[in-house]
Formats: sequence, C-alpha cells, structure tokens
Amino acid sequence: MRILNNNPLMAEIPCTVQPINIIQLDDDVNSGCAIIDITFPYPSGVKISGLSFTNYYVASITIKGNHPANVQQTSSKSKTILKNYVLMKHPHYSNESQNQINITSDDMLSAETDSFVGLTIIVRQPSPNWMKFNLENIKFYQCKPTEEIKDLSLQQQISTSENKSESNCFEDLREHMNKLNKMSELINNTNVEHKPGSFDVDGSYDINLLSYS
Repeated sequence: MRILNNNPLMAEIPCTVQPINIIQLDDDVNSGCAIIDITFPYPSGVKISGLSFTNYYVASITIKGNHPANVQQTSSKSKTILKNYVLMKHPHYSNESQNQINITSDDMLSAETDSFVGLTIIVRQPSPNWMKFNLENIKFYQCKPTEEIKDLSLQQQISTSENKSESNCFEDLREHMNKLNKMSELINNTNVEHKPGSFDVDGSYDINLLSYS
C-alpha cells in the first residue's frame, strides 16, 4: 500500500469536508448509511491521485465525483470513481474498524484523468453494533507537476553530490593528519646527535678563534 502522507511526489489538495449526514429511515431508526460531501476551491476541478483517512467503524464506501459544469450542462454531472470499497471485512466485529486508510488512483476509476469540483462519499455500516461511524482526517492528494518533480530530483542529486564532496574532503583531511602524526612520531623517535660548530670547543667558545686575524 502506497503511503500518501509526506510523499515528496504528492501534493495535498485543499478542500472543505462537510459534517457527516446520517440518513434516517424515521425518527428512531438508523439506516446504516450516511453521506459526506467534499468541495474543492477550483471551478475547473482537480485531478485526484489518492486520498487518506482514519476509519471509524465504517464497513464500506462509495465515492461519486462531480464534474465541473459546462455550456451544455446547467449542473455538475456525477460519476462513480470508487464503488463498494471494503474497509471492514466483518462489520459485526471491531477488527479493522479504526485503521488508517490510503486509497490510490489504482483503486479509483478516472480519478487522474477526470477533473472534479467536489465528491460525495457514501459510507455504510450495516451492523447494528455500531451506532456511530464516520471517516476522520480526510485528505486528498494529486501528483505534483512534472517540473516540480524534476526540480526535486535535481535538488536530491545536488545534495548527494555535495555530501560526497564533503565526505571526500574529510577523507583527505584525515589522511593528511595521519601523515603528520607519523612524521611527528618519526621525529620524536629519532636521536639527533649534537655536532660542535666551527668555533665550539668542548661545548664552549674559544675566544682566540672568535677574534679577527
């Protein structure tokens, strides 16, 4: 499963998530079905590469996308891009009831080819064991433009090159220091005998030798 959050190739799409609207059969009976409406702040619509959310006791979802209105249409046309996507294999049990979910374009129909101004998420929980169910922290993502991805790749290459250059500098410095240490040890371990100078006689100077002839 591809992780969408913090993916350097993905950009989060701004959106407005409306509160869940649970469909009631009457005043006391819960239908086990609810609707969450999503709107995007782009009149021309957006292409969706994926979405993520935290499940809270939802058994399955269906997502319908709303196309932008055009000249021939007075309202946006709806299209199903995800149908009966299972979140809980066994709705009567709490297994998988609070999983973190990532859904990519591989799971959706026409999500990356069609543009949508909004989405309607139909959530279902047929089990009477769970009176409350919802999707939390819903986020949508789209692939970054090709130019941004190229720039990111170039930056990574430059960073890698700089790291290698710094590493080489440290290696050269370490090698140079090792050579200096060896030379210092060699000098310390070598006994240098004192040789008398031209005017040095038994460790002292002969005054006659220092006088001018």
